[in-house]
Amino acid sequence: MVASPVRNRAWILPEFLAALRALDHPPPCLSFYFLANDCTDASVDILRAWDAPGSAVRVEERSTGVVGWNRYQWPRYDFDNLANLRNHIVARFLESAATHLFSVDSDIVVPPSALRELLVADRPVVAGVISNFPGVPVEESPAHNFMFRSGNLYAHSRTVPAGVFEVDVTGAVVLIRRDVLEAGVRYAAHGWGEDIAFCEHARRRGFHLWAHGGVRCEHRMEDPGMRRGTAGPFPNQGGQRAPRPRLPVPPPRQPAVGPTP
Repeated sequence: MVASPVRNRAWILPEFLAALRALDHPPPCLSFYFLANDCTDASVDILRAWDAPGSAVRVEERSTGVVGWNRYQWPRYDFDNLANLRNHIVARFLESAATHLFSVDSDIVVPPSALRELLVADRPVVAGVISNFPGVPVEESPAHNFMFRSGNLYAHSRTVPAGVFEVDVTGAVVLIRRDVLEAGVRYAAHGWGEDIAFCEHARRRGFHLWAHGGVRCEHRMEDPGMRRGTAGPFPNQGGQRAPRPRLPVPPPRQPAVGPTP
């Protein structure tokens, strides 16, 4: 199952969906699930009009009343809400017969080979690689969607290793094997994002986490019509590269309780 939570992504959805339709995988073996959350633009209309010949497509709307889901207004970026949305997707996945959940954020454009290569890697949790800076290629970015733990800090790497390599946390474009979710691994709010809470929970349950340096995806990250301020802990400084972030490791939190499907 390929799945994504969506809020106000009309500006990127046509490109995002075209990339999903182009995935190099037999259509009968694919299903798509989109969870639209309090959209105020044309996102829901775009999703409901989209189809993937030979594959099942489901669009669900869920209103949580949480405002301010805006990456560039960091204090209002509600990770509790995101964790609950992702756990709702997990619940829908577990209702299906799918063997893997391919969780792709709706501002990421994946290459056609992404799903196939991640499946071939055969890891419990394995991510494609993106730059955390829009417009900056993966190979030039100082921050990506994976980090390594060093003492009580998480640190980004300025280089992307070749092939499949083990990481401590990852997110954004991740293939998750069914047994990980059947073991109860879930998302939760976290100071640096709900994906980190998921990864910490997975590691506590004994699962190793990986990224694939050969699966490089494009991270659009922002509406071109939106004035960009800061992107979480990674400031935009007039086009200047930010230093490599080193993030403190907060104590673990309990996974968010997902809604009843």
